[in-house]
Amino acid sequence: MKVRVPSCIKKPELSRTINGDKVKVVLKGQLGHRIETCPKGVMLTYGPLILAPFAAGPCRNAVLQVQDKADSDGFLQLSNKPLPMWSYFEEGPGTRCGVDEAAVNVPVKLAANETKELRFVPLCYYTSNLTLWDTPISFAGVV
Repeated sequence: MKVRVPSCIKKPELSRTINGDKVKVVLKGQLGHRIETCPKGVMLTYGPLILAPFAAGPCRNAVLQVQDKADSDGFLQLSNKPLPMWSYFEEGPGTRCGVDEAAVNVPVKLAANETKELRFVPLCYYTSNLTLWDTPISFAGVV
């Protein structure tokens, strides 16, 4: 059996246990927030998840201000606090499909030279509605 470890997992550990006709494979590793280059700019990700700003408004040419926040593994050190009051169903202890530590607050420089801190959440939070249907997921760059 071959297991392909996704490139978004750092320091992977793979173990295999065989018990009769059953095989158990466990993959452990570290996930984090990263900047990935895409054809129209950059995207913010957490492991394999793509993050998008929630209720961002117009930010098509915006720039993520996260350049100096990366550690030696390339993971960005971003804050997920404070938890917004509106996040009851999307994240936190009461959520049904949340991913711990995935949603974060990110400073974004908008086209009008204004900087705002936006809440970025995984697109998988909104599989049952169209909340993020027109939200940009690629940004002009990183500073």
